[in-house]
Amino acid sequence: MLSEIRKTIGELPDLGAAQGADLVPVHRDGDGTGIVTVDAITSAGANAAAAAAAAVLASKANLDSPTFINTPTAPTPAAGDSSQKLATTQYVDRILPTGHISGLIWSRNAANPSTRIDITAGKARSSDDTLSIILPAMTKRIDATFVAGSGNGGLDTGAVAANSGYYLWAIARSDQAAAADVLISLSATAPSLPTSWDKKRLLGYVATDASAAIIDFLVFEGGDCVLFNAMLPLSLNSSNLPNGTWTTFSVPVPAKAEAVLGASIQNSSSTSALMLLSTDLPNFGVSASGSPLATIIAGNGMFGGAKVNVRVSASSQLKATPGAAGTQVFVQCYGWNWRRAGR
Repeated sequence: MLSEIRKTIGELPDLGAAQGADLVPVHRDGDGTGIVTVDAITSAGANAAAAAAAAVLASKANLDSPTFINTPTAPTPAAGDSSQKLATTQYVDRILPTGHISGLIWSRNAANPSTRIDITAGKARSSDDTLSIILPAMTKRIDATFVAGSGNGGLDTGAVAANSGYYLWAIARSDQAAAADVLISLSATAPSLPTSWDKKRLLGYVATDASAAIIDFLVFEGGDCVLFNAMLPLSLNSSNLPNGTWTTFSVPVPAKAEAVLGASIQNSSSTSALMLLSTDLPNFGVSASGSPLATIIAGNGMFGGAKVNVRVSASSQLKATPGAAGTQVFVQCYGWNWRRAGR
């Protein structure tokens, strides 16, 4: 309280000059004792001093339940701080609910589409639900190892490979609240994080072609739907898929995503059927008219086709089996659906 009085007195105008003989100047506390003395104050001088002090004190906030006006500011607490410190709007903006992801839409870079990926600004909660990652818009290279900052390499390890799928991770440092970047990895669950970068969140996926270039794609529905902007080679092309045997094949989509497929079958000597399943599921049978009902059915000597969505395994694989020997099977991947908020 004494310090507040000393501060207030220090802000008072020179009332002695204003009132002349009506006021004997205040002797301010110069020895640190907190004691303030005056020699003599007339009635008029006392009134003026009281009014000036009241005006200064009126501009101060109370210690008990203060009310602030205009635009007060305060230091922003560190991320994860659960103390009784004031929470600034910046701090609150960084607290995201579990599983949150917004923005962070990825696309091929216009100038270097084969090797660079653009990511829009956005926010995501870390996969361990301990940190909110605030990422500015940036560009990362798939053909160079990770260096922090836009325009630099993004690979966690090794060199870019052909006919491979790469996961895009928003990463952050718990010791530096403002540090955020993008890492590119073959791993769907455990990328090799750079030193001191200890937080991550999956945000996207790209596939490379036979020359290790990024395959063109378009992103829809806030990142939950991705379609290739080019026709890819067939994922399965068999002129005589063995009857009663399951054939495993890979598709260029993220682990456990729902592959968007086009498939057709034909058998020149009998009614044909095809069952498409994730390799996570048992080897069910296949029937053209009963259970387990085939994914596609075609009449004798005729082609049958359909667009189907099938969930892939953790290794991005599917399996197929025909309902009759001599069945030709063709499967093409158009893209995938997934729920980013759940990853």
